[in-house]
Amino acid sequence: MIAHSTVTISGDLIRDAKESFKLSLDYVLKGQGVRHGTNAYTPHAFTAYVASVASIEAFINETLLGNLPRTIFPDSSLWIFGDKTLENLNIQEKLIIVPRLLFDITFSRDTQPYQDFSLLVKVRNAIVHFKMGFDAPKCLPHLSQRGIALTAENKVNADYSWPHKLSCTEGIRWAHNTACKVVQKLIEFVPEEKFPIPKSMAGNFIEISDQFVQEWFKKNGLM
Repeated sequence: MIAHSTVTISGDLIRDAKESFKLSLDYVLKGQGVRHGTNAYTPHAFTAYVASVASIEAFINETLLGNLPRTIFPDSSLWIFGDKTLENLNIQEKLIIVPRLLFDITFSRDTQPYQDFSLLVKVRNAIVHFKMGFDAPKCLPHLSQRGIALTAENKVNADYSWPHKLSCTEGIRWAHNTACKVVQKLIEFVPEEKFPIPKSMAGNFIEISDQFVQEWFKKNGLM
């Protein structure tokens, strides 16, 4: 094991989500599972949903709630709250409250990327709290309409179970890209000249483009 003076986790988590996408493309090449255009079934999806949400929270904790921001922004009203209070905020609250109190600006709940972020948290929660029931998450039809979740083209007999609907390449890409969009938006709030570290760390959060997907499927004779 190599010792490092600085350890970050957010970059590893978002890379885990991206690795799930790469493993899924390998799975597609084996011709296993259903595929609708560029959206294919994969057994590697659930990790990506969980890791994508975790990467956002880890990024906030690492960059905005550590010792360095307390030194750079000592007069922020954020520090009125104790460490335990900040730690116990759920991720939706944390994403709104922390930048508001540190930089006097924050995400709008009614616009992107916060809307997709909120949706992603619901998907993550549905996965980690799954009790082998049949009731699908209420957000699933919306994801299906957007081509993110898989939906059977012919529902005469039966549609896919909801966990299988989420087990797809476009679901992974959406989760990964949502995390990237949130982090890239978050660093817009940070005064770079005063605190450049968050922007540097945000370099790990690069989206997987539509162009990449289209070219990959064409290159491999799948379109």
